[in-house]
Amino acid sequence: MLGALNSLSQLVLKMTLPGVPDLYQGTELWDFSLVDPDNRRPVDFDLRRTLLDETRSWPELIESWRDGHIKAALMRRLLGIRQELPSLFREGDYAPILFEGADAERVIGFARTHKRQRLLVAVGRHFAARSNGGRQWPNGWDVNFKDQPNNYRDLLEPNRPDSGGFFGTLPVKLLVNA
Repeated sequence: MLGALNSLSQLVLKMTLPGVPDLYQGTELWDFSLVDPDNRRPVDFDLRRTLLDETRSWPELIESWRDGHIKAALMRRLLGIRQELPSLFREGDYAPILFEGADAERVIGFARTHKRQRLLVAVGRHFAARSNGGRQWPNGWDVNFKDQPNNYRDLLEPNRPDSGGFFGTLPVKLLVNA
């Protein structure tokens, strides 16, 4: 599970940091290669087309995290966010953001800003302490933004109540100013 959690954080970083994300065909699910994929391996495109229409919730995807569908769903959502906020990703500035709390060292994040648009990105890391050594999905994070953002909406879990802790179901967070 620790590798899967790290993979989700890495995917969010890859898709939201400055630059063009490098996505390998066929790695929409977990990839267990010891080397970089070379885009010449057979890809089950029928399965991937099916995943584009999948409507399972994040908690449902977490229940079956081993099948990798959660990674595909997160990738689909991140690509949608990039499409919704094109100038932010094309021309936006980057600045690190700070966190506070006992788990602050287990979270990294940054802001992407363009004109009046601002996206806050936070991802978990060093998951063992928050996941019982990788035996359960992480929860109970004692962390928050050092400067609490106001009037932001959650792009990954928009219906999650604010009282659900820093990270909701996912160990990643994307907020955009309203």
